[in-house]
Amino acid sequence: MLRLSEIKLPLDHTDDALKAAILKRLGIPADDLVSYSIFRRGFDARKLSAIQFVYTLEVAVKNEAALLQRTQSASDKTSPADITLAPDTAYRFLCFSIKFASIFFHAHSDHNLNPKAPRMSPYLLTYK
Repeated sequence: MLRLSEIKLPLDHTDDALKAAILKRLGIPADDLVSYSIFRRGFDARKLSAIQFVYTLEVAVKNEAALLQRTQSASDKTSPADITLAPDTAYRFLCFSIKFASIFFHAHSDHNLNPKAPRMSPYLLTYK
């Protein structure tokens, strides 16, 4: 997935205008665009007479590696910083040992059975 930044559109644009801006920036036909999602949407209000949306998008295209290489080696108006690989932002659970997990859940399950019992904090437990 690619991250595409600095896509500027007027406030009253349509969804089709956003897709057209993506295709124009990447220089690809509509068939090569698999999907896109808005990562960030901001405003550029430096000129009060022309306030714009500024988008950062995550774009999935066919043959991403070739497109990224072409945009970085080309001497067109697109700077390499505007088109990059999207970082992996997937959430990952921490890996606990079974001993730590059993102590953690045991401490909290006792509190649920007897609300007046002192509650143990899992951060104070030590693992040996």
